[in-house]
Amino acid sequence: CSPKGDGRITNHWLMFLLYDFLFQIDSDDEINDRLARSIEPVGGYAGWRLKLRDGLFWNDGKSIGNEDIIHTVSNSPIAPMVQEIRKDDEKGVIFTLFRDDILFPRRLASLPILPSHSTIYEVTNGPFRLRKGKSPVSLHLYRNRDYYRDGHPKLDRINLKTFTRSYFAIKAVEDRKMDIFFPLSLHEIRQYSNASVQRFFWTSSDNPPIGDAS
Repeated sequence: CSPKGDGRITNHWLMFLLYDFLFQIDSDDEINDRLARSIEPVGGYAGWRLKLRDGLFWNDGKSIGNEDIIHTVSNSPIAPMVQEIRKDDEKGVIFTLFRDDILFPRRLASLPILPSHSTIYEVTNGPFRLRKGKSPVSLHLYRNRDYYRDGHPKLDRINLKTFTRSYFAIKAVEDRKMDIFFPLSLHEIRQYSNASVQRFFWTSSDNPPIGDAS
């Protein structure tokens, strides 16, 4: 749950819960494959060839393909560094950059892959599926049972709610009406000490309810 001035749930949270990424950077700062199965430089670091996994689908049944990669990158903050993106068979793309960039795979890792054939949130590919609540401050997410990663997500359901003031969110955690609160400022952490801080989460016990939700 997140405090926000207008009381609405932020896009940042929904992107991580409803969409998947080409790569994931783990706690050891290593790049792990997610939707992509490989990426390699082509003739230096200004060219990169990426291959998607097989058997990837949107929740409407359509295959996740190179059109979705091209659509996502072309409409992303890293688009200005890309001179050209072209298809490399059905499951691959080749990126041509304006200059060498050895960190390009890491830049791709920050982008949730979005559908080229539909509007955002109408079609998803991540660990959870969306069911809207009765108000803009409440959303219900359910486990995507067709998710390609076996054994994930580890939760069957997530209920998201926003608060206009951090005090009310923290009080809900302390009363055990809510499991996790994000984010907290240092001032808020010092002000309230009945709950424990787990990384950037505020939880109601020393054992956070989520280890790896996705």
